[in-house]
Amino acid sequence: MNTANFPSNISIDRRHHQRKPVSYIARVDTGVPGTLSCRVINISAMGALLEFAQSTILPTQFRLAIEEEWFEADCAIRHQAGRFIGVLFTSNRQRALATFGN
Repeated sequence: MNTANFPSNISIDRRHHQRKPVSYIARVDTGVPGTLSCRVINISAMGALLEFAQSTILPTQFRLAIEEEWFEADCAIRHQAGRFIGVLFTSNRQRALATFGN
């Protein structure tokens, strides 16, 4: 897609699966003792947007667990802005599609 003619204030969403707004409490396991809590504020079959209580530094890959949905997946960070981190699910995609797909 040629984006040269789009105004600079319009962002282009390249996602193949529409994210839906949710409010799930989740756990992040980085592989060191203890876990971090966060809130999933939107989700799709491919990834999610996480909100933390404060700006958080995470490794580029970690495990996310959403107990309310009995869902766990390995994740890779795609973008970060302050307390918000967008992730791509790198495992368990079939389950994510079945649970969160459109």
